[in-house]
Amino acid sequence: MDARITKKRLNLLLSYDWLKMIALIVAAIVLWSLIFTTAATRITPAQQFTIFNYSGTHVTTLFDDLDGALKKKNVFSYDILNITPMDATAGQEQAETLIQTRLMTNEGDALFVSGDERNKNSSVSYTDEQGNTFSPTYLQQFLTMYTPYAKPIYGEDGYISEMEAFLGEYYGDFRAENASINKEKVEEVFRARIKKQKDKRFKKEKKIKAGIQSEIERIEKYRDSLLKFESYVAANYVSVVETTVYSSDYDGNVTSKTASYSINLCPNQYMENLKELVYYTVSEKDAEGVTHDNVYTAQNIHLVLLDTAKSNYAYSLYESLSLVNYLVERYCSALNS
Repeated sequence: MDARITKKRLNLLLSYDWLKMIALIVAAIVLWSLIFTTAATRITPAQQFTIFNYSGTHVTTLFDDLDGALKKKNVFSYDILNITPMDATAGQEQAETLIQTRLMTNEGDALFVSGDERNKNSSVSYTDEQGNTFSPTYLQQFLTMYTPYAKPIYGEDGYISEMEAFLGEYYGDFRAENASINKEKVEEVFRARIKKQKDKRFKKEKKIKAGIQSEIERIEKYRDSLLKFESYVAANYVSVVETTVYSSDYDGNVTSKTASYSINLCPNQYMENLKELVYYTVSEKDAEGVTHDNVYTAQNIHLVLLDTAKSNYAYSLYESLSLVNYLVERYCSALNS
């Protein structure tokens, strides 16, 4: 039998079987794609950190590069695998849809928003308990729409009190100068968590032991972060403020709730350099009485700390305070004079 491969036979094969060959190649690509997708470690809500800019403020190119800056400074712990700065205003009329969609899919950790009375949304009006109608600041607007996602800073169920309780589980008195972390407790909780989450990064004992050391460093960083934040508040570089949010039922009855929903990143001149990252514009008069329009300012720009992952990934909530400290250390004139 003549089984030689000739040019004529090869042409006949390609003429009649090329569709089968292409189908086999596509099937092989799809198969390998499925294998790699299944084997890869999926990022959980705890392992991604999303920073929003809300309506009413603008961002510079530094905002787009924020992920690189935060990684370079090692701001977050080892467990944050993905940092995403997201400017909701880029979508213009789709901004609210974008924010709502992200929050409902457990994405979102911090949000820049203006709380300044000079920067209100005049196209919207709310009614207070006395029946007075007013245009809200963008902070009030956000909180009215998304209060369940905004974590109060102070209070019984607030960010700081919960963080104190969290650290207390590992330190006892974490404020003591010689406070020592309970490494056995860290290991116990860590092993239970990676088993429950089936974290593929820690399949072998060698990897688990390295993970335990990283976990110790993560919790130690949380302690340092809280103490540092408290010192910045005491120095009045940033401040925690209360905001009143109004809501009405179907019968038109108006109720209000006041809580410390945000951190004012620029309560005074110390943090005015924040406008290099995020800003809005105002009209101002100079010393000679001349009015200047479109003046950049960061006055009363707030950061809302979001709680989207809830109880399943509560251990990661305290990464946000590291972002606040980074912003102070990067933009506070008193620290960089």
